Amino acid sequence: MAGWMSADAHIAELTARCLFITGFIQCFFAAAIVFGGALRGAGDTLAVMIINLASIIFIRFLGVIIVGFYLRLGLGAIWVVLCSDLFCRGLLMYWRFTKGRWKTVQV
Repeated sequence: MAGWMSADAHIAELTARCLFITGFIQCFFAAAIVFGGALRGAGDTLAVMIINLASIIFIRFLGVIIVGFYLRLGLGAIWVVLCSDLFCRGLLMYWRFTKGRWKTVQV
């Protein structure tokens, strides 16, 4: 499909690599969406906000700066960092949900 948007074979190869990396992380991305939505619906919005913000700043932003600008490892490594963010976010949302503190939150 990348070939439809660009005639460059290198772009198609990079796209395939990034989609392959992304395929492994989809269940954690879904967990972040589902458990984050459940926690927000239960009124535990502060925890969801903190998890999302910390994940974006400390994993995604800093990871991309380190891997992309300092180490210069390329698009595949940057994509791994972005997927690591989704992995950690999904685990943290699941962990927060299973702790059950959302049951005592007063709205």
